[in-house]
Amino acid sequence: MNVSYLVDVTEPRSHMVNVKMSLREFEGETIKFFMPSWSPGSYLMREYARNIRTIKVTSQTGEYLYFEQLEKSLWEIDISKSKLKSACQEITIEYQVYCYDLTVRTCHVDESHAFLHGPGYLMGLFNVEFSPKIEFRFSNLWSKLHTSLKEISEDRKEFIFEAPSYDVLIDAPVEIGCHESDGFMAFGKEHHLIWYGREYDHPNDLKADIKKIVETVGSHFEDIPYESYMFMTHLKPNTYGGLEHLSSTVLQFDGRKFNSREDYVNWL
Repeated sequence: MNVSYLVDVTEPRSHMVNVKMSLREFEGETIKFFMPSWSPGSYLMREYARNIRTIKVTSQTGEYLYFEQLEKSLWEIDISKSKLKSACQEITIEYQVYCYDLTVRTCHVDESHAFLHGPGYLMGLFNVEFSPKIEFRFSNLWSKLHTSLKEISEDRKEFIFEAPSYDVLIDAPVEIGCHESDGFMAFGKEHHLIWYGREYDHPNDLKADIKKIVETVGSHFEDIPYESYMFMTHLKPNTYGGLEHLSSTVLQFDGRKFNSREDYVNWL
């Protein structure tokens, strides 16, 4: 099945993400789609479907297609009930997700940035393997988008990426905004550093220390299993946490604590 996503974050003050999931080259008369209840690397049920606000399903002719909710995070489209099912060659699932919870395992959107955690905003197809494409459109107040997904944009005004599977797609968090960014090379591969929030003054060289960790671990194993890597850090008072992904990590920390050697080492 050919699957693509269009993710719209052009109205960040609403805390909403609008997603269009387009399906082509499908077989059969029923299609099941779901919102994950789980998150890679986070070992509790998360029930992301609770943040969905609206869902509608249409064909390429604009006809609304019948679907029903089978379970709290699983729905089924029944194409056989379409009046124009013979002309139903493309299906679009449109939905809104409320995103206003800044943790490493949830999505957060406001006028300062958008942090998109895959399982929290991307629906999947039940028992269907696919290699998706995804495009992001966002507020013109922002200038940067960082993710470990492979970019395939032909124009620098576009932000289009692809993934070899749905699992890889949702295991690649996205940071959009005007955040600080930096990076370094290690083992001939790019390592990106993303900073959202206030860092405050401190005496530490974060880039040098992170690079030392990467080089030490990489030398121990004699290889690093990725083409590039991304460290995303959210600096916000009274926060702490981290969640590892396939080729990135999301960290949260109180930027005021970098002045404490003990706290800084704990963050590292």
